[in-house]
Amino acid sequence: MAEFPCRVCGLEQPADMWNPKSYGICPCCGTEFGLNDDDHQLVCYQRMAWLSSGAKWFKEERKPDVWTLNEVADQLKNIPEEWWW
Repeated sequence: MAEFPCRVCGLEQPADMWNPKSYGICPCCGTEFGLNDDDHQLVCYQRMAWLSSGAKWFKEERKPDVWTLNEVADQLKNIPEEWWW
């Protein structure tokens, strides 16, 4: 199954979860697909808020055992260029 990155945090999501009509929630940053991720300015604001809060996981039980700034930086690289500032 194809995967797509969350536009806010870059976490790879299954295609059915990322579909804007699914209204799925990113377990990493808490973005609701199809509601909070369709406006460029809002996406950038949410990313800034998520990072400034320490990049905390929305669903703590889904968080990898090791979660460091290196993992955050690698995950952010998944975000398509058009969803950056």
